[in-house]
Order: sequence, then structure tokens, then C-alpha cells
Amino acid sequence: MPTDSSASCPIEGTPASTSTPIEGTRETIGRALEAALKEWGLIRVVTCTVDNALSNDTALGYLKTFLREANKTILGGEYLHVRCAAHILNLIVSDGMKNLHDSIARVRTVVRWVRSSPVRLKKFKVVARSAGITSKKRLCTDLTTQWNSTFFMLEAAQEYKLAFALLDEEDIQYVKYFEHEAGLGKPMTEDWDVVSTFVDFLRFFYEITTILSGSLYPTSHNFCQQICKVKEELDEIIASGHTRLREMTLLMRAKYDKYWGGDFDRANMLLYIAVAIDSRFKVDDMVYGLGIAYGQVWAEHIALSVKETLDRLFDEFTILRGGNITAPTPIPPPVPNTRAKKKCIMDWGDRMKGNPLTRSTTEVKSEIDRYFGLDLEPYVRDFDILAWWKVHAPKYPVLAQIARSILAIPISTVASESAFNTGGRVLDLFQSSLDPATVESLICTSNWIIGSPIHVPDVIDYDHVNAEEEGGDAPGSGNVT
Repeated sequence: MPTDSSASCPIEGTPASTSTPIEGTRETIGRALEAALKEWGLIRVVTCTVDNALSNDTALGYLKTFLREANKTILGGEYLHVRCAAHILNLIVSDGMKNLHDSIARVRTVVRWVRSSPVRLKKFKVVARSAGITSKKRLCTDLTTQWNSTFFMLEAAQEYKLAFALLDEEDIQYVKYFEHEAGLGKPMTEDWDVVSTFVDFLRFFYEITTILSGSLYPTSHNFCQQICKVKEELDEIIASGHTRLREMTLLMRAKYDKYWGGDFDRANMLLYIAVAIDSRFKVDDMVYGLGIAYGQVWAEHIALSVKETLDRLFDEFTILRGGNITAPTPIPPPVPNTRAKKKCIMDWGDRMKGNPLTRSTTEVKSEIDRYFGLDLEPYVRDFDILAWWKVHAPKYPVLAQIARSILAIPISTVASESAFNTGGRVLDLFQSSLDPATVESLICTSNWIIGSPIHVPDVIDYDHVNAEEEGGDAPGSGNVT
């Protein structure tokens, strides 16, 4: 049985504007979570990831009280609440998509016309082949409430713009419809230029959402860097004065500031500690990256809080392991960084290449001091942070346990909600009386059949660890062989 766990709870709360008794809903959710944790037999819960429904705040307050009284959380549940990053990003982009450009409305109209009947779709496919289009993308309609569906629609439609132009010459029904019935008309050349701009803009946010929603790799140590990239992208477009995107971006920036705008009280320190335990960045690189997005003062304030919280975590995990707490050697403040800020939105590691930070050679004693005194790992995008901590666990046993807990924090509920959607397909009108254990077995089996096998190495390169401990030359990647 594990001594700690991170729970991801995909809770769909009830909006405050409905007539449903909100307090009852919140208490019901809290009691359901309490019952689930007892059933799962979790000894300790580090975090609970939920979306931003109002009812979840009170539900987690109820859960925090239960966990604190039962001594089943860390730091008194201070950082129990993790807000789903993918849900927040969806709110940010959706705000910007409220008033879409007429060009997008025109493309939506022609796509819906083609998709409205099998005959029209078949005719369109023939025209597309005649135009020499070899794209395998399916022409799809969108849901106005889901910005990613609009992105998929525009991305596919722009690859068929020659087919739409040819359809205008060969299909009399298409011509008559847009001459007499369609309000905005069919898209012209300038409309497709606008669509191309929006597709490039939305692709950036789709890629960020994909990174934050991963379920086969740790995401908590990527959170800080990805939200900084979003802020830099928004700021860059606002500063550029791009007429087509600026109004949209201003709305998005207002929503961004509500959730991620530098309000220290809303920051979950565990997600910043996740960056500090990434041996490619640690605290100094985090300060550098946050300084670009939020300013040096705020970045250094976060860094001091990260170190303080990490010390508290270290003490608590030391007690959980049955050890004694020793006074740690004071950690020097982050080195002020005066390097020029780049406009391009690159990963922090790419920006740091060729300009490594210096490290103090002062003798240190505690695990935390020894870890921060170690040189940064060379930056690689596919760095396996779990393998690194597995290799270095003998050297940093308490920190490795902290890393295991924090890197397990899911910053998105997408994977959990997907599992619930699968449950909806298992339970239908014809299979509505299945035993819960049977439903769970069907869902798990389906997931295992569809999913790819995950290979977990079980050999630790102790020569690597010993060489680092003795100051010898050891490979920098820390990969397990």
C-alpha cells in the first residue's frame, strides 16, 4: 500500500445560477470523495485536481477537514486544491472566441452546407479529388461552445479551400444557396487568409492543452513553464497591435489574469516545487523563466516561498520515514539574472543553452543543499525525470519520495473525465444494471487493450550515482539503462 497518493477527481459542479441547493450539492460531493478515499484505502492524499465549478471549492473544504483530522494529507492540506489547467486554458480561449470574425462564420457555413447531406459530401469529395487535394483530414463541423472543435474545423477546411472554389464553379445548388439564402455568403480569398491566421494562433493553445493533459508522463513540472509561454504569447500579440487578433487576445488576457495573473494567494506552491525538483531547471532557472513572464520581484518572491515550503515538506517526509529532523544549512537566495530577455517563446532550457549558471562549491550537508549544489542536467526535451529520480534515490532518499509524490500530481482532469465518458458507453439502456465491479472491470480491460504497454526499467545504474557522489565523471542524462 503506498504511503501517499495524488487524487484526481473529475467533479462537474453545479453553477451558482441554477436553482439547485448548492450547499447540499457541495456537501454531497465532499462526502462522496470521503467515501471513495476510504474505499480505495489511500493512506495519504497530496492533492485533489478538480475543475473550476463553484461547488468544488466547498467540497474540497469539506475533504480537507476530513483529511486533516484523519492525518491523511501533507502540510495540513494547505495545497490540496489543484485547479485543472486544461479547464482554465479552455476558459481563457473560449472568452476570446466569443465574437468570432465574419470570415470564420463564412467558413462554418460552407462546411455545414457540405456536411448537411451524404449527397453533398460525396459530391464534395469528387470535387476535392479533381482539385488534386490529397489531404486525409475529415471535413468536420464545430460546436460553438468548444473552441478546440472550431480549431479542428478551420484546420481541415483550409486544406480544402481549392475544393470550395471549384465547388462554386460546378455545383449550381451551392451557388444558388449562397446567392439567395446564406446571410454572410461564401468565403473569399481574404477570408481564407484570416482563417490561416486564426489556425496558427489556435494551434499554439491546442498544443499547450495537449501537453498539460498528458496521462502517460508527469505534467506537474511542466505547468509553470507552459502557463508562462501562454502569457508571453498573449503579451506579444497585444504589443504587436495585430488588428485581427488584438481584440480577441485582450479578452483572453483578462481571463488569464483572473487565474494565473500573478496573484500569490492563488499559487499552489507544489507546482512550483515540481520545477525546482526538475534537475534541468531547479530554482535559479525557474526564477529566470518566471522573471521573463512576471517580473524579477515576483519570481524571487516565488523562489523564497518554494524553498520555505520545500523545507517544510522535507521535515514532514523525514518524520513519515521515521527519521529525525536536522537544521538545514541556509540556502543562498537565487542569483539575480541580468541576461537579455528573448522575444521568441522557447522552452526555458533552450534559452539557457550556452550560458550555464554557476554553482557554489561550498561544502553542504543536507539533502536539499546537496541537490541544489549539483550542476544542472543538460537540457533535453525528452528528459525522463522519473528515471532521473529513480537513479538518484539512494543519494537523496527523502527528496526522491517528495519528487514521487509531487510528480504524480495531475494538473488536468482530462484523462479522468475520459474514463467517465467510457463508463457512459458501457452503461446504456440495454446494460443499466451492471454491478459496479463489473463496470470497473470492463472499463479497465478496454483501456488496457487499447493502450500501449508502458516499459518501466528496473535496473539502477549505481555506478552513475557513485561517480557523482565521489565527484567523478558520470553521464549527464541520468537515464536508467
